[in-house]
Amino acid sequence: MNNILIVKISEISKYRKEFIEIDDSIEYKRCRVQLHKRGVVLRDKISGVNIKTKKQRLCKKNDFIVAEMDAKFGGYGIIPEDLENAIVSSHYYLYELDKKKIIPDYLSVLIDTDVIQNQIKAQGSTNYSRVSPSEVLDFEIPCPTIQEQKKIINFYLNSKNILLQLNSESDTQLTHLSLLRQSILQEAIEGKLTEAWRKQNSAISANFAREKKGALAKGAEDAEKNEFSDASVLLEKIKAEKLKMIGEGKIRKEKPLAPIKPEEVPFELPEGWVWCRLGMINNIKSGKRIHASDYKKEGIPFLRSGEIGSLGRGDLLKEQLFISKEKYFEIKEKFGIPSPGDILIACIGGSIGNTWVIDEREFYYKDGNLVLIEQNNSTAIPYLLSYLKTPLFWNKTILNATDTSYNALTIEKLNEAMFPLPPLAEQQAIVVRIDRLLAMVDELEKQVEERKGQSEELMQAVLREAFEGNSHTESAEGAKKMIS
Repeated sequence: MNNILIVKISEISKYRKEFIEIDDSIEYKRCRVQLHKRGVVLRDKISGVNIKTKKQRLCKKNDFIVAEMDAKFGGYGIIPEDLENAIVSSHYYLYELDKKKIIPDYLSVLIDTDVIQNQIKAQGSTNYSRVSPSEVLDFEIPCPTIQEQKKIINFYLNSKNILLQLNSESDTQLTHLSLLRQSILQEAIEGKLTEAWRKQNSAISANFAREKKGALAKGAEDAEKNEFSDASVLLEKIKAEKLKMIGEGKIRKEKPLAPIKPEEVPFELPEGWVWCRLGMINNIKSGKRIHASDYKKEGIPFLRSGEIGSLGRGDLLKEQLFISKEKYFEIKEKFGIPSPGDILIACIGGSIGNTWVIDEREFYYKDGNLVLIEQNNSTAIPYLLSYLKTPLFWNKTILNATDTSYNALTIEKLNEAMFPLPPLAEQQAIVVRIDRLLAMVDELEKQVEERKGQSEELMQAVLREAFEGNSHTESAEGAKKMIS
């Protein structure tokens, strides 16, 4: 801060110690200082009769206000005009600024820097360290001439407007990228991403289509198993496998799902695809009930819906609840446990719809919070995961996931979900294209986020430029170029 005078707060302000007596017949405005230097706002309007502490401090426009306990967390600011004569308790300090020495808007600029914050942090070592009025008066700030303060204010506002505009553009770009992500997933399950693939493989597909009836009639399994088979063949194979598992007692028999009516079909599928319900191709079930008395301080992790969001992003498992190993092996022996490759989907709360493909870790899950979708050899898990993120699934199933008591994604809703089933080979081709396109979207989002994240750092750099007396215009334009 070359050639700029450094002064103490006590040299440019006066600590206002006075209190007023609250009148029971008057309505008062009370203000609140937001943390992280986000300014002073109206807390509420209240009749004096409802204010227990009758001695309060009276705020004046452009006062510098500091919260006794929250100053360490950015709890300070300038009183705005609309909070003239608002009141605060004795846990706030008010300082009347000397307008001949400092412009309130200039102090607002300083508040946006770390000049004051760094000095407050140095006052104590605990989160509960209070700041005293005298400590605030000892804080040092750069205080140039009034004329130079005006220049810095204008420079700051111009620079901030540029950065706000760029941030707004970044937010718009992120919104568009999010919509693009949804569009890619939706086009994937409509068969639009693999139009060229189908043309390239049309001869193979046509050959199997011709041979399908004869081969199956002879009991041959090759055509049935082949990944290029028509999806209707695949669906029949899945049904046969489910019937076999029911007969072996591996899964229980459920009531038949309603056939799909023509008016339910949201869009036409490519040749060789078929509409079905999710419950027709996957076994969907809940966990066995675990009581609160079964929770332990250690043992096998016990998952609820809230953990699935972080697991779906690849984060480490948050082992917040446990059941005993004895209870876990009892469940495993009697009912079976999830297998690697199965999908857990969150069914309630803010995590609803989040998914996690199960790995090798031992865990169990809360009934009613999570539902298990078991894998099979006829549906590619990555294709199923992509479907669970599409607008089709969210609009038709998640957003209609309501029962009589609370919003929940039930097994019944999942079983009934409309599912576009392609041949297995095309499922795999779809996944390849989704991965490639979404990787490009991820990279673009990363670039936008990085650019957006530079805003605060750039603003601090811009302010340092201002206080060091460099060309204001050049600094503002430089910041714009750096973040663009």
